[in-house]
Amino acid sequence: MGSVQLTTGAITALCVSLLGSLLAQPRTQVPVKSTIAIGVLAAALAFFMDVAQLSEMVSVGTLMAFTVVAACVLVLRYVPPDGVPLSSHWFSRFN
Repeated sequence: MGSVQLTTGAITALCVSLLGSLLAQPRTQVPVKSTIAIGVLAAALAFFMDVAQLSEMVSVGTLMAFTVVAACVLVLRYVPPDGVPLSSHWFSRFN
């Protein structure tokens, strides 16, 4: 009985957060077609692949995201402010 309640709560929480992000798209100017395409691709992968394969893909994707962020931080740290392709008012906000 507790497992059913936990599953129902988890599905409800996921649906609420997904619907909230979908309804906010016109306000934030998120590209709707690409969001739907990625969602369909993710659903197809989740339907046809094994959970172990999906977890490995998520782990690799997370590792790649952290690697890209670390590389960008290094570029922002060691490149002079004139060489970074951001306007100077961004740097004044953080200092």
